[in-house]
Amino acid sequence: MKKSLSKKGRKVIEDGVQEFLAMPPLVELTKIGARMMLQSAMEEEVTAYLQRDYYERNAEAKGSRSGRV
Repeated sequence: MKKSLSKKGRKVIEDGVQEFLAMPPLVELTKIGARMMLQSAMEEEVTAYLQRDYYERNAEAKGSRSGRV
């Protein structure tokens, strides 16, 4: 005797298949990962070069946010 899937079971499977199909292909995931790694490396290099963090000011910083003194 063959049992059929319940409506709920069929919906779970169909949703899983749709979610899988909506995922970006491996090439896209690789590009995203490479972009994130490059951005992280660039931010570390700039932080090391400036010797301060992104929004951190050094002791010589003068002026206001608009750049006026």
